[in-house]
Amino acid sequence: MKEHEIRFSVQPSSRANVAAWFATAGSKSESCETIYFDTDVRALQSAGIELRVRRIENRFVQMIKSSDTAGSTWVRQEDETPVASFDPSMDHLAAHIPACAIEPATLGPLRPVFETRLNRLRVRREHKTGLVESVFDEGHILAAGRSREISEVEHELRDGKSSALATACIEFLDRSPCAIAVEGKATRGYRLWLGGEAVPVFQKRLRVESEMPIPEAVYRILTHNFAHALANLPALADTGVPASIHQMRVGLRRLRSTIYAFTPVLATAGTRNLIVGTKYIFALLGDVRDADVFVSETLPSIPPSVLPARGRRLLEKLVAAHRAEALLRLQASLADDEFARLVVEIDAWIEDADWLSSTRPIDRLLADRPIAEFASSCLQGMHRKFVKLGRRAANAGKLEDWHKVRIMAKKLRYSGEPFLAALRDEVDLNYARNLGRLQKTLGHINDSHSVHAFLGRVRPAVPTRSRAAFAEAAAYCIGWGAASAKAASKTVGDGWRAFEAAGPALQAKS
Repeated sequence: MKEHEIRFSVQPSSRANVAAWFATAGSKSESCETIYFDTDVRALQSAGIELRVRRIENRFVQMIKSSDTAGSTWVRQEDETPVASFDPSMDHLAAHIPACAIEPATLGPLRPVFETRLNRLRVRREHKTGLVESVFDEGHILAAGRSREISEVEHELRDGKSSALATACIEFLDRSPCAIAVEGKATRGYRLWLGGEAVPVFQKRLRVESEMPIPEAVYRILTHNFAHALANLPALADTGVPASIHQMRVGLRRLRSTIYAFTPVLATAGTRNLIVGTKYIFALLGDVRDADVFVSETLPSIPPSVLPARGRRLLEKLVAAHRAEALLRLQASLADDEFARLVVEIDAWIEDADWLSSTRPIDRLLADRPIAEFASSCLQGMHRKFVKLGRRAANAGKLEDWHKVRIMAKKLRYSGEPFLAALRDEVDLNYARNLGRLQKTLGHINDSHSVHAFLGRVRPAVPTRSRAAFAEAAAYCIGWGAASAKAASKTVGDGWRAFEAAGPALQAKS
C-alpha cells in the first residue's frame, strides 16, 4: 500500500505545545522498540528499501518500505505483517521486495544495524477530505555505541485526499510551530551507524516515456524536482556546504521552470502564493550562493596585478563573514513554521493532482494525451522565444539583453530536459549539451557584471576600521568585473551563433 506522511522536528521550546495538542485530541500512549536490518554491505539501503521489526507493547510487526516510483519525499510503498519475534520473516521480505531493486536470493545474511526506542502518543482524526493518523515520538536512535535523540511528529494520511493531510499539518502548526523534517528515522539511523554527516544530494536523471499521459508526466517531473530541493535540506541545516546551497537552488529553479513550461495546460491560480514562497527562499539561498561564487570563482579570476594580495585577503575575510550571516538567516528561515507550511502546501498541490486546466473543452482531452505531443510543441515554442531573444542580444550586444537570454536559457534547459528525454528518438540530444555550454558562458558574464551589486550588500557590515581598505579593494574588483562583462558581451555573440549552428530547431529527425 502507499504511505503518505509529513514529518516535523520538535524543539524543546515547542514540546509543551505539541504535548497539549495531542492531549486535546485524545491521544493514546504506547512504547515502541524497533530494530532495522540490513546486510554488512547495506544491500537493502542501496536498493532504497527499509526492513524493520517493531515491538509495540507485546506485539511484533515487520514492515518493508520502498521508495515511491515517482521519487517523492513523502510518499512511499509499505507492507507489514505480524511476526512472532524480532527475527525478520524472509518469506515476507521475498514476497514484497521490489523485483527491480534486488533479488532476495542474492541478498546475503541480514543482521541488526541500529534500533530505536520510543515513547509514542498516537491519535486518529477525521477531516473533511480524509482520515489522518498523527504520532508524537520521543526517544533515541541507537547504533554502534552511539545515540541520537528523537523528538518529532508524523502525520500520515490513512484514507482520502492529500488535502486532508495538509489540513491536519496546518492545524497542528497553528498550535505547535515546528520545523519541517525531511529525513526519516532509518536515514538518521544509517548515518549514526556509519558515523557520517548529511551530504548534498545531486540531481538524478529523470526518464519520462514518450507515451506517458500528460498528468502522470507532470506529476513525475514536479515530484522529482521538489524532492531534489528538499533532499538538500539536511546538509544545508547541518553544515551549509556550498554544494547543498547550489543543489537546493537547482531543485527549486527546476520546480518553478516546470510550472512555467506546463502553464498552457495547468490551472496555475493556486500556485501564486507557492511561487512567492519559493522565490523568497530562493533569494535567501542566492545570498549565500553569491558569496560562494565570489570566493571560489570571481576572486581567483582577478589577476594579482589588478587586485593586490592584501586586498584579496581582506575581501576573503569580509565575504566569509557575510556568508556566515547569510547562512544563519537562511537556516533560521528553513527551520521556522512558515517554511514548513510552504512545504505542506506544495506537497498537497502536487499530490492532489488537481492542477490540470479545465476551463476549455479541449482541456478535457489532456488526461489521455501523451507527453511527447505536448513536449514537442512546448519545446518548439520555448525555443522560438529563446532564439528571438538571442538574436536581439547578438545584434545589440547589450548586457541587459544577454541577461534576458540567460534567464530564458535556464527555463528552457531546466524545464526542457525531461521533454528531451521523452523525445529522445525524435530530436538531437546534443541540443541540451550545447544549451548548457551557452548557459555557462552567460552565467560567467552575469557573475562579472554582478560584482558591484554583491559587494554593495557586503559593505554595510564592514567594520569602521576596514572600510577604507574595503572600498579600495572593492573598487579594483568592480572595475575588473565591469570591464570583463563588457568585453565578454562583445564576443558572446560568436558563442550564440555557434549554438544556433550546432543546435537543431527542435524538430523531428527525418
